[in-house]
Amino acid sequence: MQSNYKNNTLPFADISAKYQTEMDKVDITSKETIQVETVNKSDYSDEEISEFLKDKPYTACGELVTSYRIQVLEEKEMNGSAAITNEVLRSWGITKEQLHQDAVQAEKERKPACLYRMDDILFSEQAENLLEEGAPLQAGELPIFVLTNHDKSEGAGVMVQDGVLKKVGRPSENLT
Repeated sequence: MQSNYKNNTLPFADISAKYQTEMDKVDITSKETIQVETVNKSDYSDEEISEFLKDKPYTACGELVTSYRIQVLEEKEMNGSAAITNEVLRSWGITKEQLHQDAVQAEKERKPACLYRMDDILFSEQAENLLEEGAPLQAGELPIFVLTNHDKSEGAGVMVQDGVLKKVGRPSENLT
């Protein structure tokens, strides 16, 4: 992806020394570092949601709210990110809609959507992604499903990827 962001500095005030060191290494003009953070509004009070979204660009979809972050640290056992604020958005010279589009595309490429049977997640070392072409469901089967990303971490954001909910909504097309 090529950047169309005009400023490559972040106006973050309170970042720990470790994250600041890592942030100095991150090319924030690269769209690949953007990620989505999706929360369910019903899990929080109105005051908590208002505080969480204060000074942040976000996209609401029903009970879900998606805000945006920059991945600054990604190691085997530790991840770090920083919230994208309205000030950052203004400094980049892009719209909220462009940020959303870039974040969803980056997530789709970095952590594609996966649909697994709960039993496979719990009891199998190799769960089959049911969103892949031809992944079968057995007729009469009524499993519990898990919609997540390839890393099986912070996967709620896959719901904003184009076509994912439409695919998940039609599991009968894959019945064998």
